[in-house]
Amino acid sequence: MDVCKLITGFNLEDVVVFDTETTGTTGRDEIISISIVDVHGNDIFTSLIKPKHHISWIEAERVNHISPSMVQSAPTIDECVEVIARAFSGKLIVGYNVDFDIRMLRQSLKDDIGISRAATFDVMKEYARVHGRRRWPDSGRYKYSKLVECAEDYGYRFDAHDAQKDAIATAYCFMSLITDESYIRYAL
Repeated sequence: MDVCKLITGFNLEDVVVFDTETTGTTGRDEIISISIVDVHGNDIFTSLIKPKHHISWIEAERVNHISPSMVQSAPTIDECVEVIARAFSGKLIVGYNVDFDIRMLRQSLKDDIGISRAATFDVMKEYARVHGRRRWPDSGRYKYSKLVECAEDYGYRFDAHDAQKDAIATAYCFMSLITDESYIRYAL
């Protein structure tokens, strides 16, 4: 039995990793880029996304370098819903701060597509359990590391804030984490 199945209950082939880039972080913001990859970083679906309500996102653009003109001819998230739903169906959904990406996906879509019931694995939270610094002595709570920090710790370097590059880095971190002896001792 592989270690992924032991730790997560899912075989490696039943795991997808995803990331989004957004117009911001509020309850009214939207996805402007999404990438879904397998655990080896192979692309399943990647696309720029034309938001339905936002026409500019100055602060987010400074971070993710996605301009309104870049998404002008891109599909809307609703036009991509079938491929996203197929990619997620019956899979363990892995992400780095996955709750944020799931929330952004839910608020951008008309339909839930089953993501509220989907199994998820948050590399950020799980990495912090074995490699995070305690927030306060004896609190049991940890500071979360940025994706680039987690990736560097496992020997991987990349340019952050690109959905596809972040998804690939997260897949690498997921595979590194589930084979990390410190994490295996914790998880099992």
